[in-house]
Amino acid sequence: MEPWPPGGGLVAGTWTANKRCVGGAELMNDTRMRELYSSPNGDRWHLCKDASGRVFVLHQANIPSGGQTSQIELGHFLTRGYGPEQQALFQMIGTLIESTPGELLTGEGNPGLAVTGGGGHA
Repeated sequence: MEPWPPGGGLVAGTWTANKRCVGGAELMNDTRMRELYSSPNGDRWHLCKDASGRVFVLHQANIPSGGQTSQIELGHFLTRGYGPEQQALFQMIGTLIESTPGELLTGEGNPGLAVTGGGGHA
């Protein structure tokens, strides 16, 4: 992820009833981000993580829509639809588990992930 905001100073603010953060407060300079999706109309969504470890989606509306920047709680972002921006996040999450087929079964590289025989529960 790249540091956000580049050069500092992105404004975001208070949480609204629909779990969006709008106007007022400045994001910390050590917030990290990765672009999720950029729509044809100019809206952009970024996956962000701040210094405290909080993960959220930053939405930057296009200029004709007012150019508002808002923070969206990750859970709310994932449950509010299955648009291209949510699909992009699901694809990004999917890349975290891509591996060779043998690694998934054996846990190679991470002994805690090994699949063992037996029918017991953890």
